[in-house]
Amino acid sequence: GKIEKVNQLWRDSASRNGITDLSSVCEGVNYLDVCRRVMGEGDQLTEKGLRDIAGVLSRETEHLEIEFPCHSPGLKQWYLLKINLIGNGIVILHIDITKRKLAEQALAEEERKFRIIAENIEETLWISTPGAERTIYVSPAYRRIWGRDLEELYKNPGLLLATVHP
Repeated sequence: GKIEKVNQLWRDSASRNGITDLSSVCEGVNYLDVCRRVMGEGDQLTEKGLRDIAGVLSRETEHLEIEFPCHSPGLKQWYLLKINLIGNGIVILHIDITKRKLAEQALAEEERKFRIIAENIEETLWISTPGAERTIYVSPAYRRIWGRDLEELYKNPGLLLATVHP
C-alpha cells in the first residue's frame, strides 16, 4: 500500500545517493542512526539538527523543519526535513528542495555579477520603481559624478530626475 510506495521513494533516493546497502537506511533501522550517516558527524549544524530531531522523536517539541544538503559524488541535492507529532504518531517528511536551492544559487551568482559590474562602471546606474517613487539601486559612481551622497537619493527618490534636463 501507501507505506511501501513511500518507502520505495526513500529507497530510490538512497540509491541515487550511492547507498548500495539499502537495509542500512530503510525499515527497521534507527532513524537517528540514518540521519547521522547522511548528515555526517562533527559539525555544529549537524549536531544541533540531530538534537532537534531527537527532541521531536522524544516528544519534547511538536514539530521541526530543517533544510540540509545531501550531496553525493556527481549529484547535489537538498531536502527539507519536516517532523510533526500527530496524535500518538510521528510523521517524517523529506521534501526534495533541490530545484529551489539551485535556483537560489543561480540567482545569488547573477546578483554577484550584477554588483561587480554596477559597482565598477564609470557611469551612474540607477534603478527605481516605474514612477520613481522609490530608488531601488544607484551605483557608487553617482557620488563621483553628481557630487551627492547615495543615501540622499534613497531618501529623496525624485532628486535624480529633478537634476536631469527635461
